[in-house]
Amino acid sequence: MIELDQAPDLRDRLDTAITLADHVELAHAISRSKGWWEAHPDVPVDLTPDEMLAKLMLITTEVSEAAECVRNGEALLWHGENDKPEGLLAELADVFIRICDTVGALGAGDAFSDAVYEKMEYNLGRSHRHGGKKA
Repeated sequence: MIELDQAPDLRDRLDTAITLADHVELAHAISRSKGWWEAHPDVPVDLTPDEMLAKLMLITTEVSEAAECVRNGEALLWHGENDKPEGLLAELADVFIRICDTVGALGAGDAFSDAVYEKMEYNLGRSHRHGGKKA
């Protein structure tokens, strides 16, 4: 597990090519360092179904915030108060970060990476709009 005080400068780390599993580990390390996992000091975390549902709803909240950016006609990316990144891309980044954090808590970064690529490979073989779906 990454310990942020032992890791290289975050910007340096993000500027290098890192794997999906690395993103999972880094997102979870940042989340832990900000106190979001104090009730679960060990990794992997054994989340109860209610705790997992709460984590999934936090992801859903970020998706809703991204939808609001579209509804409000916001720029893809802009900077608000205290130079906080805002807009659709920032909200989609939050979706990705929350997913990575949750996967990191489960200690499943490598398995998640494998699952993403396995699903992409499966999707390559699907028919056009698999079943004529509109969206």
